[in-house]
Amino acid sequence: MKVIITASRKHLSVAENAERNSILLEHVELRLGLTGQPVTGFWEGESEQSFIFHGVRADDLHIMASLADHYRQDAFLVVADDGRSYLFSANPQNGVTVWSRSDIGDWQQVSARVAKEFSGYTVTRDGKHYVACTHAERVRAERKSLSVMTAAAMEAVAYA
Repeated sequence: MKVIITASRKHLSVAENAERNSILLEHVELRLGLTGQPVTGFWEGESEQSFIFHGVRADDLHIMASLADHYRQDAFLVVADDGRSYLFSANPQNGVTVWSRSDIGDWQQVSARVAKEFSGYTVTRDGKHYVACTHAERVRAERKSLSVMTAAAMEAVAYA
């Protein structure tokens, strides 16, 4: 399976986030022997440096949760080998973080235009866009992005 995680926090400087992410990479490499591939994560219009780790075992998810907790992350994404995606969300309770797991659909490659219809998506270094969603959510996003494009094209024709 793969895990997408970051050590970035919006309120920190670029330098602080770079340092935190460097340490996160070292921790995962030392503890799990995995190398992270840099990706850009988007959440509600904001971007952050994130990493995707391939080959994470189910037995090692507690290590990823521990790292996410250490870096005060609200969530991290797990993509099972069958493509099913799970959002692990932090729920602080009496000074301890309890992680809840939500099935959020399948990990799917989409166009940049469709990706932007979602509150969260990932862009790989080679420019591929991915979302975790159900088939119905993807169809809705494709229709919405198409209607926006159609409206823009009609407006351009009207001004021509």
